Amino acid sequence: MPSRATPRDRTATLAAVSVAEKLGRRGSPIRLQAGTTSSVFAVDDLVLTVAPPGGLPEQLRRRVTLARLLMPTRAAVRLVAGADDLHYELERFVLVWQRVELVNRPLLPVQLGAALRAWHDLDIDEVEENVGALPNRDDPAPLRDDIRLLRHRGRINGLEERMLYEVVRRLDDGLCSRDGSDGILGRRRPVLLHGDLHRENILVGLGGTVLCDFDEVGRGCRDHDLGFLLDPARPLLDSEVGRREFELGYGGPLPTIGVARAVARYAHLRRTIAQLLLPDPGPRERFFNRVRVASWHQVHNDWRLDLHPVVVQSSLGQLSRGLRPRWAPPASSPGGSLAQSVELPADGASRGVRCGSTGSYGESE
Repeated sequence: MPSRATPRDRTATLAAVSVAEKLGRRGSPIRLQAGTTSSVFAVDDLVLTVAPPGGLPEQLRRRVTLARLLMPTRAAVRLVAGADDLHYELERFVLVWQRVELVNRPLLPVQLGAALRAWHDLDIDEVEENVGALPNRDDPAPLRDDIRLLRHRGRINGLEERMLYEVVRRLDDGLCSRDGSDGILGRRRPVLLHGDLHRENILVGLGGTVLCDFDEVGRGCRDHDLGFLLDPARPLLDSEVGRREFELGYGGPLPTIGVARAVARYAHLRRTIAQLLLPDPGPRERFFNRVRVASWHQVHNDWRLDLHPVVVQSSLGQLSRGLRPRWAPPASSPGGSLAQSVELPADGASRGVRCGSTGSYGESE
């Protein structure tokens, strides 16, 4: 479906322009990104991130604190020196960053490896002392809680709820052993995770490669980040040479393709649920939410498919999934009906976490 400017988009643009003018910049805004979490604009030498309606200042100030902790690594975008940490215009919070002067050259895997290693080498305990507890990406329990919340708010029906629980269960079973001692993620020391390493969040500038967008930052096994780079739907490291160069810069091995697919799916499912939970979706957002849920239905039926993020799908594929009737499970499946095979968590409780649930990780590398 074609992208059209919505009143929410226009408000974000006006908020960015207003803050830029207060900082003495008069250039025309250039939209860099219009995501479901934030909108990003460039005005002269500034980049302005406009939070969605209802954005919480506490969360955004944590992002500011994290950005300041990352500044010495030179592996992340930098806040504008001397500017207020957080602006508020037209009921939207705005963060202001230094614009990275991009260079016209391909992504260098060795530089990307070095930048990501700088993130992962930060002391996660020290980071959390400054910014507060970060989401634990090794823990699937919040996903189950959010699926229950989606059902409570009427964003999905009961059959879709069961299907999403089953997807989480299959991902959980694939990544972690039942006793938590010998899973794919194992008991590696948790690190600071970027959480959303697609190409648009990796900037190649005059000073090297830096990472931007802190919306999905968390803590957990480093394979969550490393595997995302090998996401079968849109791999950043799509050649053996590129993977070896990355490993040289990172100083360690990449996970297997099987692990990469699993952690990438976890990230995409988490993103899907976050998008379904956003308040007051417009017609376009409702359409793409239908596409996302229908795509998970297809993945559930054929685990070989990679349909997320939905931007990798053709327009025709998006249209066919968005117009498909609400999902109902097949009459039977190899393990019995879906309703029989999925154990729905009781209210106020989630299934136990099998990976890193004790909080005492030992380094296995």
